[in-house]
Amino acid sequence: MPDIATLLLVATADLPRETARSAAGETTDLLEIGAHDVIAPLASIKAQADLLSRRLRQRDIPKEDILETLAAISSRSSALADRLRIALEAHRTGRSAFVVHVTRTDLAAIIHTLLNQFAPSERARITVSGHEDALEGHWDGERIAQVLRDLIENAFKYSAPDSPVRIDILANDEVEITVRDYGIGLSPDELDNLFTPSYRSSRVSAIAGTGLGLYASRVVVEAHGGRIWAESGGIDRGSAFHVVLPR
Repeated sequence: MPDIATLLLVATADLPRETARSAAGETTDLLEIGAHDVIAPLASIKAQADLLSRRLRQRDIPKEDILETLAAISSRSSALADRLRIALEAHRTGRSAFVVHVTRTDLAAIIHTLLNQFAPSERARITVSGHEDALEGHWDGERIAQVLRDLIENAFKYSAPDSPVRIDILANDEVEITVRDYGIGLSPDELDNLFTPSYRSSRVSAIAGTGLGLYASRVVVEAHGGRIWAESGGIDRGSAFHVVLPR
């Protein structure tokens, strides 16, 4: 397992013991990660609210769409408040810990709930394939949803506005989730550095970001005993991000 700059504490409800995974080397501030977790999704929430406002002014929106968008905004706002509260508590108490609470969880339900938090126009870009039934394992559902949300939002951010995003799911003793886009792609140097703290390619300097999202995702996935990596055919040839989780 690569070095991680935190104590990773896995508290499993179905299994009485607690497993601590510790390492040293890289350092980053949990409050910074918490800020990242809020800044990027807030932009999406604002975009949803702005689109809703425009459509209301144009009287071009059915009541069902209004209620759906408002429900998505409310759900995401609550989740963001919870994540920022957790980061602030960790910062205030001086803990160098990224805690995952692992229970028996249905990954298919996590993905379904997550996709419903995106605006209808965003959901229309996403295709999910590979597994439609219940898919159970021992995971922290909120943290895994956070990882997948960040990967999907990155796919939106670094692709053309109407380009598709694919989510492929393979399941056996492990579960592999792949988020694939057809956007700006990645160079070999970018692939080597993506998951390090605060890394941002010079090619995306004009796009808002903290460089902490993929690092935080790596911490969460490895806290579960899993793996995360990226592949790309090169510049302007899209990217695929793979997350493998033991069940």
